[in-house]
Amino acid sequence: MKNSTMFRFRPIYWGLILFIFVSCENFDDLTDPVLVRYNVPTEVLEMVFTPDIPSGIRNVDNFLDRIKQHGMVIHEGNSPPAVPGSFSNFTPGFSIGNHCIYDGSNSENEGFSYGNYEEIIRVHTDQNRSNFLGDISYTSIFNPDYPEYPMGLDSGSGRGYVSGEGDDFTIFTKVTNGRYGDVSYSAIWIISGTYAYIIGSQYELKNVTKCMIMLEKSEDPGDRVANRGTVRIFKDDAPQRIRD
Repeated sequence: MKNSTMFRFRPIYWGLILFIFVSCENFDDLTDPVLVRYNVPTEVLEMVFTPDIPSGIRNVDNFLDRIKQHGMVIHEGNSPPAVPGSFSNFTPGFSIGNHCIYDGSNSENEGFSYGNYEEIIRVHTDQNRSNFLGDISYTSIFNPDYPEYPMGLDSGSGRGYVSGEGDDFTIFTKVTNGRYGDVSYSAIWIISGTYAYIIGSQYELKNVTKCMIMLEKSEDPGDRVANRGTVRIFKDDAPQRIRD
């Protein structure tokens, strides 16, 4: 993912101050992340928002509130759409544009497009049918409108957990094998969208919003990849099917 460019208080007040801190559930100083207000799988906290994430997002509830205010969609619930198939044969690929609508580190990147990606998404239950899992795979594809992003420049894949209801889903996953040119990286991806069935087994993907939280990257002398803690939100209302 390219990187564009001490108060005094009288003793009588201390009890009141402590009451306020506890009542507001201020988790910002906690070592471990916390996620209690959103109806998403518990594994999202256990497997995705792990203690190694940047301190600024460890209050995951507040973080999700913040990105929703900037255009990210979070579909809650425990009945997302199941999308069967495998990466090799049956799951359709879509061309999804990475059109940036929010950058928490550099607002000048908002409105900038980071090219197009072929993305494959599979949603299915685990072996115990107790959770919905989401498998994702993405790679940049050539688009003459964005020649600076050639085929295969950026890629990654991962498995995460899914919330949602009806045709709406949100996948929470950690990608640890990301690669942008010669730079390897790890990132959390939150991907939301709607699978609207058309006929038979055919469906369309629409209303996609994606949030990336950069976790780490390898040596990057050209500063081509976003730094740790960078948060970006992307949007594509109408991805294009590129293969069945």
